[in-house]
Amino acid sequence: MRRSIQDNFEQNGYITDQPTVIALHLVQALQKPLLIEGPAGVGKTELTKVLAHGRHDFQ
Repeated sequence: MRRSIQDNFEQNGYITDQPTVIALHLVQALQKPLLIEGPAGVGKTELTKVLAHGRHDFQ
């Protein structure tokens, strides 16, 4: 069963907003990279970990 990106993030305890979900959906649909910027501690690494963890559910 395919899960949505939002569902995957919620099940892994990561709270995200709609613009982030849309950007991640486009990254996967277009198979293009996404540059994630921000200060230390805002969750950049955790975002990529959760996305990679659930990647098999989206393909």
